[in-house]
Amino acid sequence: MDAARAAVVSFCIAAISYCAAANGHETRSPKRDELRVSPSEMIVTIEYQVPRGDLARALRAIFDRDKSGALDEEETARLGRHLAREATAFLALAVDGKPAALAVGEPVVDARGPADEAIAIVVRATARVALAGGAHALRFADHHKDRRFPVPVRLLWEAGAVPKKAPREPFVDEKHALDLSFAIK
Repeated sequence: MDAARAAVVSFCIAAISYCAAANGHETRSPKRDELRVSPSEMIVTIEYQVPRGDLARALRAIFDRDKSGALDEEETARLGRHLAREATAFLALAVDGKPAALAVGEPVVDARGPADEAIAIVVRATARVALAGGAHALRFADHHKDRRFPVPVRLLWEAGAVPKKAPREPFVDEKHALDLSFAIK
């Protein structure tokens, strides 16, 4: 693993740990989205966690192909890709009424610890757009596979993108998409 990738992994793991600590050592929702809006791209960063317990233990056992009792780098990568598919399964983005194609990147995985310890990933999906100046509409939809959990969304507006209508503490779930109005300056 090169130094830059190691630094990114360390940063993501620290961010996940910080968020868990800030929430009293428990994540309120096992999935959190961040939506970054700019004139040239929309970036969705998803933090997804399998909580400590039987499911985490079962996933480690399934992906431990050599039955060594620990996940090696390749097994961890496979587990990360599996969880990234789960995390992005319900993700949808439409700009001005047209679906935006999302390219999903490689997940950063934290599967360290005992067999029943929580497993966390951070995965990014990017939609390239070319937005002209003026008003635009954005529809963002996502939900957790366990429909009991709403997914909180953090909105970030890059230079050139100015929100017109955006809720203070947005969330999405199976029945509620996030509709945003914004302008490109």
